[in-house]
Amino acid sequence: MLAAVWTAIPETMIPVVTLIGAALSGEGGGEAAGEIGIGAILGAPFLLATLAMFVVGASAYGFRNRSSSGTRLTFERRTARRDILFFLVFFTIAAGAGIVRLPTSLRILVVVVLLAAYAFYVYRTLIAGGEAARRETPENLTLWPES
Repeated sequence: MLAAVWTAIPETMIPVVTLIGAALSGEGGGEAAGEIGIGAILGAPFLLATLAMFVVGASAYGFRNRSSSGTRLTFERRTARRDILFFLVFFTIAAGAGIVRLPTSLRILVVVVLLAAYAFYVYRTLIAGGEAARRETPENLTLWPES
């Protein structure tokens, strides 16, 4: 749990520092701070996805001699499809709400929809995890195979 908190610190600190900087600078900085904060919040998933894809690709390439599949990556299509679908749909809604000025009541509705969608996503992920646990577990799950 602590690792999850620490990995979120950079994405959290950009809007926080921006808002504190705007408060200390006085007038005129609030609107720019809000735009920077929204940009940082909306840009963080793309930054993390890009880094994650690079790390996975570099790992596959770096450990290609240890794996029987070489640089070929295998993944569970159903899980990837669910994750990408949820991300694209609800990130588009969140980005639209961050870019377009909306009345307060509509912004509250967007927040409620996004929170409900996240709760549903967590529920589906937990259900899928139960299905994965019922599958056969591979025999060799060691990080450092003995030579």
